[in-house]
Amino acid sequence: MRTILKRLLQAVVVLLGVTLAVFVLLRIVPGDPIATMMGEHADKAVI
Repeated sequence: MRTILKRLLQAVVVLLGVTLAVFVLLRIVPGDPIATMMGEHADKAVI
């Protein structure tokens, strides 16, 4: 039982770490992700 609780706690810590890393990376990267996916020639109305 103790091992299961330890593993669950580790999983929660890892998930929080990954979530924080993805959030920070999305905030740091310059530019608009939608404009990047649509390409250079997309109209502002389409975006």
